Amino acid sequence: MASSSNQRPRANRPEGKPPGVKLMVQPGKSSLLSRMAVWLLIAGTSILAGSLVVSGVRLIVDPYSENWLKTTFPALGPTDAAPVQSLQAIRDELQGEGLTLGTAVRWPVDNDRTDWIFPVLKRPSSCGLGETACATTVALRIYRPETGPAGEDLFKLINTINVQGPEESFVTAPLLGTASQVASVDRPAAISQLTLFETPYSERSWLMLEGQQKFGTTNIRYGQIFSYNPRSARVTTVLSWTSPTHKAPYFKDLDGTGKPEVVVDQTVGLEPRLQGYTFIDNQPPQLREISLFTSVYAEPPATSVYEKSLQLARSGVWSHALQMMETARETLGQDWTPAAESQLNLIAAHAQVAHDQTERNWSSRRQQTLAYLIDGQWERALADLEEKPISYQRMLDQFKTDFSRLWRRVQAHLEIHPTDEAAQVWGALLVTARQNPEAAEDWLKEQRRSKSAQERFDELLIMAKGGPSVLENLALGDETDPAADVELVANIPARYRRLLGEVQRVADPGPGWQRLGDAEPELIGDQAWYQVRIQMVGDERGWLPANSADLSGMGQNALPLLGLQTFSQLQLIAWNTDAQAAPTSVTVQGARLEGGQLVLLASGGAIANFDQSGIPALALSPNALQWLALGTPLPQFVQTQSSWNTALSSATSGPLGPYYTYLKASTLDVTGDSIPELLLRLDPSELPADLAARFASSRWPRTIILAATGETLYNDFDRSQSVVSLLPNSPASPVSLLIHDGPGYRLQRL
Repeated sequence: MASSSNQRPRANRPEGKPPGVKLMVQPGKSSLLSRMAVWLLIAGTSILAGSLVVSGVRLIVDPYSENWLKTTFPALGPTDAAPVQSLQAIRDELQGEGLTLGTAVRWPVDNDRTDWIFPVLKRPSSCGLGETACATTVALRIYRPETGPAGEDLFKLINTINVQGPEESFVTAPLLGTASQVASVDRPAAISQLTLFETPYSERSWLMLEGQQKFGTTNIRYGQIFSYNPRSARVTTVLSWTSPTHKAPYFKDLDGTGKPEVVVDQTVGLEPRLQGYTFIDNQPPQLREISLFTSVYAEPPATSVYEKSLQLARSGVWSHALQMMETARETLGQDWTPAAESQLNLIAAHAQVAHDQTERNWSSRRQQTLAYLIDGQWERALADLEEKPISYQRMLDQFKTDFSRLWRRVQAHLEIHPTDEAAQVWGALLVTARQNPEAAEDWLKEQRRSKSAQERFDELLIMAKGGPSVLENLALGDETDPAADVELVANIPARYRRLLGEVQRVADPGPGWQRLGDAEPELIGDQAWYQVRIQMVGDERGWLPANSADLSGMGQNALPLLGLQTFSQLQLIAWNTDAQAAPTSVTVQGARLEGGQLVLLASGGAIANFDQSGIPALALSPNALQWLALGTPLPQFVQTQSSWNTALSSATSGPLGPYYTYLKASTLDVTGDSIPELLLRLDPSELPADLAARFASSRWPRTIILAATGETLYNDFDRSQSVVSLLPNSPASPVSLLIHDGPGYRLQRL
């Protein structure tokens, strides 16, 4: 948003001179036409005083009046009253107001003039970083250079334009409805970098103010584009933009008229999203969005293929939408318009992104299948799932997250092609993921389904429950037969080298366990039996819930796939009544499925009062967790880490103020961006009774995690949950928090 304020003081008017502009219009001439002629004359000349006659209209300009001419065109008026200053003097003046002069953009020479456009930066008081960090542009100042008496460079202020960045809710809007969605507020986002934005429009240049900020785990680049009129020394907002792909707007010819359009990339993950804008050569210039939601024809075209193409595009079935739009172009012939061509090419740009994703060599089969589905390649995705059904259950779990965007694609496709067999099967699979197989069967009966579609869906259900696996041709099995032990039958490389599970102590494990060796599982000395129900596993990419890893589909391969065939030691952590850890080592001796969940059998030293704390014990791979130390007392921390003072001022004010001396602080990069965050920990057992009453719901230490900007990334002070430890992922990626919440544990990423 930009607004202008003329900074020039009023000129002295000779006594007796009335203000205003005097017009004398010859009889018989249109007053409106005369005023238009005067306006055009004023806009096209630099004469500021005297008498002019245009088409019988006499204009007498009063050079001393404070009139609309000077207000609207400050660059045309006398500038002698404006101060002439050196850059250092300007900087000093702004510094006294708590502002900073940024790096200027020099506007191209116009009528032997070169205007310098400076961003004026303000650093919020809540920023705890360096002098220029967190700064945002609050105004643009336009100066015209002059040469001083001694040949020095001086600058005269021509105009000041107040600006502010786009609202954060606008910046994060592309993340809505995705797994990356974050909460945002209606406050201006910081914009600090001013650049000259070259355009292909008749040697016309624009200005661009931009910023970048991390929202959740997504780095978003955003900004505003302005046009500049050197005659009036004014700027006008042309476009506010935001890009989760961190790309600046670019130019691409979409309508075939020779003047390229502006494109903004708002793709999130595998979901293509491009916005196109047509250039309107007005004064000031405008950008008009290319919409795929409405027809460009005043009346519906003779063919419905055009409308069906838009319907598919609105649902994200890009490749098929492109095929139908190309057919519509051939059908419409001479009635095809540049506006329709721009829609076609915008669809084509989306289709290219979607198609390129299907051709990538994905390391995850789930992502590969998802890429096929986003591009509407139903048969290719289904054949891939049928070929490798071991990942079926994990994929169904993922469909719960991706249900909405995939379901709208299936529905849109079936409305146009109601007998498509593969799309019907995918619709049934999505209903299964959201509800159950019975609901999917009912949905299929409502479709114009083929016998083959029903059979393919039924076969996938059988495979999900325990059909043959392509992995070493071993049986998946729904449950292990409890009547007999099962021997390990294959030597398979480990896929998951880290695991974490909840532990129960049992007196007699009973039969039906897949054994690691030939010997029967047995106890030594005063050891005890423990059953470990796997909750989470980790690979080179990071941690994920066990049901997403499809451990139930591993069957007899479970132990080697978890790396337990070669290293069977786990660490067992039990908690005493004071929420203090009591660790011991246990040895895995077998595994089996119970209710679709993988359970390990382990033996180890008996722990006194094992379950009296009421908090489930944990079993985990060695070095799987990163335990959180309480840290340095906060008063001592701030003495050596003063850069955090501003960020701490908001976090420790208000209700947290009484706990200031009891807080412990440490720094650690938990978001994977190489910038440390501040961890504040509070142990309720160290508090006096009046302060400890606030934490009566749990004895666990409380945690606050602050970003360097002062943003609160995590806070459980007023919740019954607590951070138990950190679960590191792959390098340069966010860690996961292991949260004790209610009766069990869960993962949370920042």
